[in-house]
Amino acid sequence: MQAFYNSCLHRGTQLCVNEGNTLALQCPFHGWTWKLDGTLAHIPCRWDFEQVEDEAFRLPEIKVATWQGFVFINFDSDCESLESYLENLPEHFQQFALQERFTAAHVAKVMPANWKVTLTATLESYHVITTHPQILKLIGDVNSQYDIYGRHNRMISPFAVCSPHLGKPKDPMVPAKALIEFKGGDPATLQMSDEMNPRAYAAEVTRQTLKQHLKIDCSAVSDTEMLDAISYFIFPNLMNWPGVGQPLQFRFRPYGANPDLCIMDVLLLQPFPPGITPPAAKITWLSLEQNFADAPELRGIGPFLDQDTSNFLRLQKGLKASAKPGITLGNYQESRIRHFHQVLDEYLS
Repeated sequence: MQAFYNSCLHRGTQLCVNEGNTLALQCPFHGWTWKLDGTLAHIPCRWDFEQVEDEAFRLPEIKVATWQGFVFINFDSDCESLESYLENLPEHFQQFALQERFTAAHVAKVMPANWKVTLTATLESYHVITTHPQILKLIGDVNSQYDIYGRHNRMISPFAVCSPHLGKPKDPMVPAKALIEFKGGDPATLQMSDEMNPRAYAAEVTRQTLKQHLKIDCSAVSDTEMLDAISYFIFPNLMNWPGVGQPLQFRFRPYGANPDLCIMDVLLLQPFPPGITPPAAKITWLSLEQNFADAPELRGIGPFLDQDTSNFLRLQKGLKASAKPGITLGNYQESRIRHFHQVLDEYLS
């Protein structure tokens, strides 16, 4: 696998502007052409470019590496290896095998805030009580675990339990049944045995639902992978939930040179059904005026995401209007946000 700078070595025209396949890389301006390995193939009127030597005019390469089915590029030719950059994450992800999943949905939306502002909204569960009050009966938001690594970090939020904000439920099955219904399942599909606790019951119903609708066997998958929000933040802009029950990925990117806008990508990464390799879903683009709820391929997650993103514009404007320098962060529940800014500051300095 190779990656090249998208610039013609003649007068700088972009060689590619869209996704797709090609047998060669040809400049649309004057026809300078390169093979797919980056070697120079053709220059019209070659006699007029005596100074051009084929080897010197290979397309400059960008460092590229793959991990768990993802492709990473780095414009710094002297950068450390991807394996080194990921630190302890390869060990953490051994059990998840994301390379055996496919993109079942990919929705990208322009957001009215800076990319750093938007991504911090997904780094904590502290906002659940106010932004997502409808799920308090099925998530232990305050019980979330936050782990800080070198550059990267992790959050685990338990599901099929009730939020401490609501107190202990009279019926311990309420959180489990609420989670099953939230995921589109039917609690009546399985009778709870005496050996089962409510979380085990919710996990087993989720396994049966995935087997019925997607032909996926999750019998060897742990309850926490079936239920909980296990969220890894891979610095600087990638958020991955590798569990089977919540197979999400977010990516946050700048929107051109406009610091008040960004692009938020939401992907559903489903395991391959037996014997089938489905094609990756095409990207659905949403404008500033559209909502994630307008994308049916997100399977009910859209309205939940819209609750998060409804705060982005007010957050962007409020930060600019603030009379107080900086922000105030909780010591534990917002530790991932603090860590993100610390790592970012190290790179900027």
